[in-house]
Amino acid sequence: MARWTTGRRMVQDHRMDDRAFAMFMELHRGLPRQGPGSSQSTQQALGLVPDLPLRPRIVDIGCGPGAQTLDLLDAVDGATVAAVDNSPLFLEELRQRAQEAGVSDRVSIIQGDMVDLPDAVHPAYYHLVWSEGAAYIMGFDAALRAWRHLLVPGGFIAVSELAWLGAGEDPPEPARAFFEKEYPAMRSDADNQVAFEACGYELSGSFVLPASDWWQPYYNPLLERVDAFEDAMNGNEVAQAIARETRDEIDVFREFGSSYGYVFYVGRMR
Repeated sequence: MARWTTGRRMVQDHRMDDRAFAMFMELHRGLPRQGPGSSQSTQQALGLVPDLPLRPRIVDIGCGPGAQTLDLLDAVDGATVAAVDNSPLFLEELRQRAQEAGVSDRVSIIQGDMVDLPDAVHPAYYHLVWSEGAAYIMGFDAALRAWRHLLVPGGFIAVSELAWLGAGEDPPEPARAFFEKEYPAMRSDADNQVAFEACGYELSGSFVLPASDWWQPYYNPLLERVDAFEDAMNGNEVAQAIARETRDEIDVFREFGSSYGYVFYVGRMR
């Protein structure tokens, strides 16, 4: 699933018609990632999982085209990953990437809704639940609670979530106004840590994704594409709105990105 603010509304606003969603997907198709992240951050989060067994079973929920899925397979010897997303386009990208990387036999590609996971995602089966930038679809707390039943006793979860940064500081007004419209459920990092523990996990650690995780794999490729996308849509009003909101989102991060960010939260089920 596409991860960021324009994508949030496209997912959550049921009034958005299929043609508009298809335009959004066309803009994002084939990008290295569908949201902030990097191989380095995936490995850093894995470093907060101290004792995975040999040949661990991992489920990657909201995997998108699977950049982090392949990173997990590369970093964890013998691991298998059940990669779950509701977009057949992204899953086809993952399928091709897995074939090129020679790891198709270690990936189960599952199309399904994270809110109502298909039967192929087994309860009490996985040693690690993983989700990068997708838990917002359910809500951070709801996702943490819902995914507990997928873990074996003592299993781990690693989830990244958008958060306000800074110790008790009010966010800049332009950033606050932007997210009041785009993601009103957004909370502080401290509040997310409290929620993580309240949902039945012991926090092993957390860290903020660096700004480079936003620019190099996501925003820079998106900026390179958005002008051509708008031109190709021949002045279509919906396409123009998608392009405008994409630029607005990037401008907010460029100016106020130090006040918010994605935070990885990693911990063990109690």
